[in-house]
Amino acid sequence: MQLKQVLANGKQWALNVGVVLILPEEFELTPLDQISPEMKKR
Repeated sequence: MQLKQVLANGKQWALNVGVVLILPEEFELTPLDQISPEMKKR
């Protein structure tokens, strides 16, 4: 929260950040009925 970026108008603002996640083609999410209640809480 302390890092700032300079906007086009010269003002400083909170730094914009993002994430790109690249997964292999075979990747699949686990069906919800196979996730334990403990893991669902997380």
